[in-house]
Order: sequence, then C-alpha cells, then structure tokens
Amino acid sequence: MIAMGILTIGFLGIAALLVRSFQISRTTSDDVTATYLASEGIEVMKNILDHDVYAIPPAGASLGWGTCTDTSGTTHCTESGAYKADYESAVPQEIGGPGAVCFSGAAPSADFILNFDAASGAYGYAAGGTPSKFARCIQFTHNGEEITVNSIVDWTTNGIAESLNLEDHFYNWNPGS
Repeated sequence: MIAMGILTIGFLGIAALLVRSFQISRTTSDDVTATYLASEGIEVMKNILDHDVYAIPPAGASLGWGTCTDTSGTTHCTESGAYKADYESAVPQEIGGPGAVCFSGAAPSADFILNFDAASGAYGYAAGGTPSKFARCIQFTHNGEEITVNSIVDWTTNGIAESLNLEDHFYNWNPGS
C-alpha cells in the first residue's frame, strides 16, 4: 500500500511537470512568432519608405521621403497614425484616422487581426486565411527628418494577454528626395 502511494505521488509529479512543460512550450512558441511578426511590421514600413525615395512619381506628383505615396500619387502616411501593412501592401492602410493610436489599452479591433495561411505558413491581412491569435498595428510618427515606427503585436497565450512593441527610427538619408 505504501509503495502504491509513493508511485502514485511520483506519477502525479511527472504528469504535472509534463503539463507545465507543454504550457511553457506554447508560450515560447507564441513569443517567438510575435517577435517575428513585429520585426516584419518594421521591415514592411522600411520597404514602403524606401520605395518613396526610389519611385518615379507620376506627372504633377511629388514623392517625398516618408509620404507612403502610391502609384497614382496619393499620399497615405499622415503626421501620426495607426496603420496595418504586410508584404502584400504597396502602401499602409490607415485605421482610425489621423492621430489614431494602436490598441490604446483596449482589445485589438478586428482590423488588425492577422490571418494565418496554413498552405504557405504565412501571416497577413488577405482573405482566405484563418484568423490567428495575433493582432499587429504599426504606429507611424513623422517628425520632419525622422520617422519613428512602432510595430505592436498583441496576442493571448494560456489565458494571459501579451503585447510586444518594437521601435525603429528612420532618418532622411537622401535629403534631395
């Protein structure tokens, strides 16, 4: 009887360790995914900003540094705002109007939820994927010769709300633009 009690306690301890191990594994996996998604948000905005410098503007339009101008000459970046963009985006899409902030302590709106495409293994905003647990918002602030980009990813793992905010600064390296 004593041996059965000791074995039972031992097996329960092992089972508890396994459950905790699976929870930590899930948390770590989500943390890594969120880090990559936040990094991707910064890179997407960098690509869009670089496009402004190198693009040939349509007649009558001026592509200035940090304007997020599309091929028709329409400017999409305001002085400050909350945007969504992925690698399918030619320009970021402003959400909430000029001066809007990302999430602001509230639950992310459906506009920022990333879809997961199981066939490609990629996250994005395109239709056809399954809504994921990750929401990404890109906060863009233009201060003349400097642009601050914050890529903020919110998600929930094991019932705990998590958030990651990566920030990068871009400077007008081509003042002639």
